[in-house]
Amino acid sequence: MIVGPNLKVDPNLFVLCMIRDPRDIISSKHKKDPDRYWTGLTFWNSYTRKLPKLKEHPRFLSIRYENFVTNPDKVQNIISEHIPFLKKQHSFSEYHNVAEVSDSSKEAMNGVRPIKPKSVGKWKQHKPRIKGQLQFHGSISEDLIKHGYEEDDSWRRELEGVKPDPSPSHFPEHMSIKKRVLLRAGKYMEALRRIFEHLVGFRIRITHPKKWFNRNS
Repeated sequence: MIVGPNLKVDPNLFVLCMIRDPRDIISSKHKKDPDRYWTGLTFWNSYTRKLPKLKEHPRFLSIRYENFVTNPDKVQNIISEHIPFLKKQHSFSEYHNVAEVSDSSKEAMNGVRPIKPKSVGKWKQHKPRIKGQLQFHGSISEDLIKHGYEEDDSWRRELEGVKPDPSPSHFPEHMSIKKRVLLRAGKYMEALRRIFEHLVGFRIRITHPKKWFNRNS
């Protein structure tokens, strides 16, 4: 949503875009709110509209989540070829043995685990959720075919006779006008920051405002 202008002004910026079956995305839950699905199709619908132009950029690389969790080392080689200045320290398949992550990440991901394809196709265990989201947002068959997840619309037969689950997600089902305006303004502010960084010759790290205050105070 924000990287377009930044790729134009910052020659040192490389972007990795992770694409995942949207049905698995919307049937995922998060440890911070385990009683609700984390997000609906709003993010998929908003973000994938930006993909066609970005995919043509030489410093923008799309990675399929399914390929990554099935063969992480192969994907690591693809990334290394695309971003040649990277230096390999460990194989992606060794992630769970060498990774050091924050406590919040451990909580969100239920600990540091080996990279495995256990979650691929998990949407089939959440068919009411899928049907509820399709009723709310409309068909995603065209996107599934475009991104290679289905050959046609016949997959919807699996939802026949399933009672839809209309329960809300953790995030709102539609992006607010305020959120869209902030994203649109933010991407240009980010680009201006990068231009300034090149002028002064060093990076400026700006933390999220939420981190400016002590939670315990």
